[in-house]
Amino acid sequence: MTIDAWKINSAVGGALLDSVMMLTNEIIAITPRDPKRLPLDPSVKVTWSLKRSIDFQQVWELEYKIGTKQWEAEYWKYLEFGTPRMAPRSFLRKGIADSRDKVLKNFWLRLAQGLK
Repeated sequence: MTIDAWKINSAVGGALLDSVMMLTNEIIAITPRDPKRLPLDPSVKVTWSLKRSIDFQQVWELEYKIGTKQWEAEYWKYLEFGTPRMAPRSFLRKGIADSRDKVLKNFWLRLAQGLK
């Protein structure tokens, strides 16, 4: 059985996009929000801006970048890596590490489906 290059590229691209979306959703699910640290002023709305800022972007044909939109939640790096006075509350690295096997399994499954 022969498979042409276009079908392989399409299958890999579809499997990769699906896996990137899955990983992004896994990271969003564990993004920290401390319910004990609500705004002092009750009229101030909780924005969940860090969760909303997490997204992915295609940077090349088969290359994606997952991260935060800097202008929406500039403080992500303080949560991810900590500060001299605050321990890290990693969500990007933890999300990748915790979801690795699940996302890889999804990738290979989607790739096999795309090559049928």
